[in-house]
Amino acid sequence: MDTWKHLIKAAMLGLNRVPFSKEGKEPWLEGLGETADTSINLLELTAAYALARRVGWTPETVEGRIPSPAPAETGIYLSTQAANLVHQTMSTNSGRLITEALQLCVENDYLVPPEYLPVLFRQAMQIDIPADVLLKAAGNRGPWLAAQHESWRSLLPLTGEVWETGTVDQRLKWFLHLRKHKLAESRMRFEELKATEASTALVKFLPLMEEGLGPEDEALLAPLLSHRRKEVRLIVSGLLGQIAESEYVARMQTRLEELIQLKGRKLIVELPLMDDGMKQDQVHERSFAASGLGKKAGYLCAMLSSLPSTFWCQKWDKTPKQLLALAGQSEWKDALILGWTLSAITYRDEDWILAILQQILDTPPLLDVIKDKELGQMIDLLPIERRSIFFLKKIKEVYKSNQHLSLFKMMLLSEFMLTEQLAVSFIQLLAHTLQQRAKSTNYHFRSLLYADLPMLALRVPVESYGAIAKLLNADVLGERWYQAPIDELLEILSLRYQLRIIN
Repeated sequence: MDTWKHLIKAAMLGLNRVPFSKEGKEPWLEGLGETADTSINLLELTAAYALARRVGWTPETVEGRIPSPAPAETGIYLSTQAANLVHQTMSTNSGRLITEALQLCVENDYLVPPEYLPVLFRQAMQIDIPADVLLKAAGNRGPWLAAQHESWRSLLPLTGEVWETGTVDQRLKWFLHLRKHKLAESRMRFEELKATEASTALVKFLPLMEEGLGPEDEALLAPLLSHRRKEVRLIVSGLLGQIAESEYVARMQTRLEELIQLKGRKLIVELPLMDDGMKQDQVHERSFAASGLGKKAGYLCAMLSSLPSTFWCQKWDKTPKQLLALAGQSEWKDALILGWTLSAITYRDEDWILAILQQILDTPPLLDVIKDKELGQMIDLLPIERRSIFFLKKIKEVYKSNQHLSLFKMMLLSEFMLTEQLAVSFIQLLAHTLQQRAKSTNYHFRSLLYADLPMLALRVPVESYGAIAKLLNADVLGERWYQAPIDELLEILSLRYQLRIIN
């Protein structure tokens, strides 16, 4: 019989007929009803239990460590209006927008209300929110709260102890910290990994070697080209292909010099035949089928991607633009251009990147070969000044051409922050294009705007909000198919603008 029914029955029929004992009942009842009169004892127990039932829960004992109270907060919390705006950014689930709001709090010495912290911490586990910014905006309560939840503890600053005792995620985080700040120690730790960890762990740690990668890492990585696990070999070949001074890259250069020759004004290209050396270097494991390349063309592309593109400029005394023009006349132009594109990204070659971007604008079908990821990477690697000059010039030129889609893809698929001048110029072009194509049924154009235009609001200066809102006003453009992504862009930009009240 449950406790409540037992108490009611005892009260109705009397303790002589229905004896009641606390033994085996809820522990919290032990301290109640300690009187000499058993009838009063019963009434106190019944009253206490009735109250527990009415409030909807039964007190229970606590097992384990009871957390210490949160430390006193000395900072100033956001105003209700500002806090509501931060809450709106949280509802977008955009790491970039949430980080901007938190950064404003930190810069102006305000704290996020404590009731928002659990949600923010959960979001930080799923999206990119810098832990240091989050903890500063949380105040004294932040580290305390993070320590109460096992997964949230990853937000706390790590120490070297986690290398021996931490979880895999904590060790990965610490190893990345070493790659950024203590390269010599990171190489020592990697030697330990090679000797003690299973291949599954190597697959997780190896990509972090890209941070601070240099000639000193070649000796660590080269032996792993013979590793039994395919994923390890493939990652290692990609890393060695980013070290220009490595023997791996030298081997690629030797092979390519035999395959690509300049005779007069024509590139003579011979596709490679797979041999044991190429297999050892994992050339055969990389596929470029998504870019329309066959196996042998893919081998050529893979080798080109590992060799600095400047090698060809120096070898033949040609500019990137001249070499791309020569490649455009070759039967294997796609493999050549994609290989040089990947090389330009790997070695951050600004001149090659600008030449390739121009080639894409001049030859839009190249977008079927150079995918969105590579396109965005190239643009993001350019310095602000060179990038702005390039795009401002192209925006002026595109008014006279019909190649809007290529330029829109370049602007919308990258991550870089626009200058105010570039932002307004691009929105002017967008408004002009929408007015000219109000009834456009171009699937690629429509899908690009719906998928990527709203997020442009996170990359333009807040100061340009007024000019952009005016250019995209529905009274100017008219209510048409593109209104939804425009409304979303303006809504996000408006929220960013309002966040400035935190100042």
